[in-house]
Amino acid sequence: MSDLTALKTENQIFEVIANNSPDWWKDFKANNSLYIEIRKYNTINVYYQGGSVAK
Repeated sequence: MSDLTALKTENQIFEVIANNSPDWWKDFKANNSLYIEIRKYNTINVYYQGGSVAK
């Protein structure tokens, strides 16, 4: 698997949300209207009704 397609769970953002979740992450997870996508470039995208609201 190439570096561009491999999800790197050691990426800092994953450590932050796993060990000390910030309020924005808790809010996103609690909102059933939002869809959270973990992308292959080790980013987190959040969508509302198909439109991107956060990256």
